[in-house]
Amino acid sequence: MPTPDAAHDPRRAAHAWIAAWNRHDLDAVMEHYAEDVVFRAATVVTRWNRDDGTLHGRAALRAHFAKGLALAPRLRFELEDVLLAPGGYAVVYRRENGNRVVVRLARGAALPASLRTVRHATALLSVESVLAHGDLLAARRAAGPEAVLADRLARLTAALSRDLRAAAERGAEPTASQRRLAERIRLGAAAAASRSHTSRAFHHATGETLSGYRRRLRVAAAVRAIASGDDVFARVAAEAGFADHAHLSRTLLAATGSTPTQLRRRFRAGAGQG
Repeated sequence: MPTPDAAHDPRRAAHAWIAAWNRHDLDAVMEHYAEDVVFRAATVVTRWNRDDGTLHGRAALRAHFAKGLALAPRLRFELEDVLLAPGGYAVVYRRENGNRVVVRLARGAALPASLRTVRHATALLSVESVLAHGDLLAARRAAGPEAVLADRLARLTAALSRDLRAAAERGAEPTASQRRLAERIRLGAAAAASRSHTSRAFHHATGETLSGYRRRLRVAAAVRAIASGDDVFARVAAEAGFADHAHLSRTLLAATGSTPTQLRRRFRAGAGQG
């Protein structure tokens, strides 16, 4: 997406960018990038064997996106948020495979030094960012004071910056096929051998276990639902992919240090406070 300026509407640009991707209209997608775009993502390492994970210019970026569309023919994005910050913005969206992704804190935003010249970077949200996003969602839902919203946004921007830096340093992420395996693999005894092999391969490629990957996606979905006001925890559990309310509670407690009830209390109590 282009670098924001005074005449630029980030929310409108984000909606147009998402719509172009959902049409799989590569020409329309590329309209959002300047000729001298610098793009950094872990997929650059895996697709092009570039250790620094960086592509320069629209031609290289177009080839990268074309390969991505070929690998994920059902690719679809759902826009969740557009986060404004001084001199830039970030877009939070959910992919068709359940991944929640933050894309691009623009040039001029409060980025780590290693990313300050990068106009596009991608990272999966950490638990810290997921909770910070929940705090912001709750404050918006409660129509909190402007100062509270600004504070929540500043905290989230800082967490997203750390996620982006970690993604750039990690240089690897699950491939589309690995993500599908992570969601579909089952614990049947007959699949034990292939399950073990798949788990080892996934961990070798990503540094993360299959179960850990699935758990992180489900935790993010549950936190967002609770922050958005859904307090029927059995429904939250079912929609986020947990077996039941008890499974949801155990997993959230282990991942975030809070049960669903405690998270609900946190989001309600903090909605109007700095």
